[in-house]
Amino acid sequence: MIAHQDIPVYTNLNDVFGSLGASLQNIERWNGLAEEFERRYGRKPKYIARAPGRVNLIGEHIDYALFGVLPAAVEPDILIACGPSSPPLSVGTDPHPPQAPGTVVADNLHQKYSRQVFTPNTTSTTIRSSKAATSTAADEDAHAEEWNLDINTKELRWESYVKAGYYVEYFCSSSYRP
Repeated sequence: MIAHQDIPVYTNLNDVFGSLGASLQNIERWNGLAEEFERRYGRKPKYIARAPGRVNLIGEHIDYALFGVLPAAVEPDILIACGPSSPPLSVGTDPHPPQAPGTVVADNLHQKYSRQVFTPNTTSTTIRSSKAATSTAADEDAHAEEWNLDINTKELRWESYVKAGYYVEYFCSSSYRP
């Protein structure tokens, strides 16, 4: 299944965009994002991720009713620069105060979107089966992990896409096995 394959990592724009012409059209945008990341955070991004846009040629909103859909990638895309947090520059001079470990800071280059900071919260629940009374707890207990990312499904907000991607990457990655 494609969802369980490794994410490809490229080291040059020709591989990312598929041709020299497309790379040249996007180099200014790519470099501008990397420069803005460095301006804001004082270091280069560890990764820049690209996700193409998508349209459904057949099946808008019918896939959850078990009908077929035909999605297709389109040229408009989104670029995301990311990297781990670094220690604060010094007290009082860091424009972005340090965050707790595990905190995600989401900035958007467009001025109308404000900075969002969130920390995924996980809680572990022990589920006991009815057999637990007659056998050892270790044999019959199951542990379920529940995430809370505060995604408001009643209001479309830009950071919900970042949160959803973070959630999917954690639960679909090969390192996580419930």
